[in-house]
Amino acid sequence: PFLFLLLLLLLHPTPNHATDEASPWPKEHITFDTYAESVAIFNQAVQHQSSNPPKAKQLYLQATRVNPYLAEAYLNLGMLGSTHEEVKAMYLKAAEAAGEGRNNVVYSDAMGNLGHHIVEESGFGHDYYVVEQALAYYQEGLRVTPTHLSTLYNAGIAYERQGKRQEAFEMYKKALRQDALHIGANLNAGNLCMYAGLHNLSLVFHNRALEAYTQRGNNPWWKIGLLNNMGQTYLQMFQPDKTIELYRQVHCCSRLFLFLSWVQLHWKR
Repeated sequence: PFLFLLLLLLLHPTPNHATDEASPWPKEHITFDTYAESVAIFNQAVQHQSSNPPKAKQLYLQATRVNPYLAEAYLNLGMLGSTHEEVKAMYLKAAEAAGEGRNNVVYSDAMGNLGHHIVEESGFGHDYYVVEQALAYYQEGLRVTPTHLSTLYNAGIAYERQGKRQEAFEMYKKALRQDALHIGANLNAGNLCMYAGLHNLSLVFHNRALEAYTQRGNNPWWKIGLLNNMGQTYLQMFQPDKTIELYRQVHCCSRLFLFLSWVQLHWKR
C-alpha cells in the first residue's frame, strides 16, 4: 500500500471588487476574475474526480485553458493520466506552475507523485536506474519541502528497491518524525531491523505499526503481513509460544478477510 495524494482546492471565490483579492500571479499574467473563474471550474472537477473521471479530466483541462498557471489542476490531471507520458507531462507542468516559491506544497506533491508513478505504476520500477530517476524527483521535492511525509516514505521504498537498506531506514525515520504512527514507515523500518537481526528494535516498530493499525485501520493484508513478520521475529528470538500465538492470529485474520471478500463479491452480484 502506498500513499495516493488527492489535492482539493477548498477556495470558492466570489469576485468582490469592493475588497479586491489578489491571485498568486502578477496582473500582467492573470487577473483575479480569471483566476476566480478557473478555481470555480477546478472545484467542479473535484466533485467528479471519483464518480466520473473523464468529466473531471475535461473540466481540469478547461480550467488550465482559462488559467495556464493553475498548478493544482495539472497535479490532478497527472493522477488521471492514462499513459506514462501523459502522467509525467502533467506532473512536470504542475511543478513548473508551482515552482519558484509560488506553491511549495504543490511543487513537492508533483515531484513526489511523479517519483511514485515511476516506481510503482509505470511498470519500470524493477530497473535500478529507473528507480534512481524517481529518487531524483523525490530529492528535488524534499529540497523544497524537507518534511513532505509521503515523499519521505516513498523514497524509503525506492531505496529498498535498490537494496540500499540503510538509506531506506533513514528515510523511514524521517517520516516517523513527522508522524510517529505512520503504519507503513513503522512496518518497513521494523522489517529492516528484522533483516539486520535487531529483533528488539524490530518489535518496537512493529508494535507501533500494530497500534497505528488499531487506531486508524487500513487494508487487512497489512495486519496479516505485520503479524506474520512479528511471528518470524519471535521465532528468531527462540520464543516459539509467542510465534505460534501470532501465527494463529494470522490464520484467523486471513480466513476472516477471505470470508468477508467472498461475501462482498457475492453481494455485488
